[in-house]
Amino acid sequence: MKLAEALIQRADAQTKLSQLKTRMQNNIKVQEGEKPAESFAELLSQYNALAGEFTALAKCINKTNAATPMDSGTIADAITEGGNGEIKSSFLSFQKTQILSTVARIQSGAIRRCENLAMITIPDSVTSIEDF
Repeated sequence: MKLAEALIQRADAQTKLSQLKTRMQNNIKVQEGEKPAESFAELLSQYNALAGEFTALAKCINKTNAATPMDSGTIADAITEGGNGEIKSSFLSFQKTQILSTVARIQSGAIRRCENLAMITIPDSVTSIEDF
C-alpha cells in the first residue's frame, strides 16, 4: 500500500469513528418506553473493529514516515518540526490576545490599577517564535 492510500484510509477511518461515536451518543438516551434506533452493542463492536484498523494504519504510516529520508532528516522529523511551529505560533497569538484584552480593560476603566502588568510588544507581523 502506498503512503497516500494509507493516509486517505486513515482519514476515512477517523471520520467513520467520529460518526459512530455520535451515533452511540444519540442512542444512549431515549424516552421512557422507547427503544434505541440502533443497538449500542453493535455500534460498539463496529467502533472497536474500526479503531483497530485505524491503529494499524497509523502504525504503518508512522513507520513509513520514520524511515523515509528528506533533506534534513525524515518525514517524521519534518512533521514534528511543523507541529512545533504551530504550537509556538498559537502560544504567541494567545499571549498577544490576552495582553491586548488587558490593555483594553485598563483603557476603558474596568481595571483601575494595574501596577504589575508586564507589557510585551508583539508586532502584528509576528507569526512564529523565529520572527523575534
